[in-house]
Amino acid sequence: MSLDETWRRLSNNIREIFAQNAANLSFEENHRFAYNLVLGKQSEKLYEGVKVLIVENLRNMVKEKLIPAFPTGVRSDMISRAKEGEELLKAFRCVWDDHESGLCKLRDILKYLVSLLVTFLPSPSVAEALICPRTGCMRQRNTSLPYTTPGFYYSTNT
Repeated sequence: MSLDETWRRLSNNIREIFAQNAANLSFEENHRFAYNLVLGKQSEKLYEGVKVLIVENLRNMVKEKLIPAFPTGVRSDMISRAKEGEELLKAFRCVWDDHESGLCKLRDILKYLVSLLVTFLPSPSVAEALICPRTGCMRQRNTSLPYTTPGFYYSTNT
């Protein structure tokens, strides 16, 4: 399989993960796709592609869930306005939970490749984009220091 075909299949699977359809996907297959891209010296393509897919997913969720939930501003009574505000907050929470869930699954596929990617890219590591705050997998806030995750260590210093 060519590297372009590998990326095409991995990117389709990442879209499925973001669409909450990960149950039918193979973790091993997706990890192998990413591993083959790194071995084929396509680390930057993997990094940039993942960034694009994350942004694409966030834009889709904003269009589908957040924009329709924004208050109309035409209601004058406080109860109706409070209800609209509550619906907006629920939509934000739903988007955040879906985003976090997708990133955690994506992190699991890519986490063992991060140390390889860091050596190839001068830009921030993929792990910075794959944060799961609820599980605390990245607690480090100062980007000048090495990052740590439970059971996994890598340094941005090469």
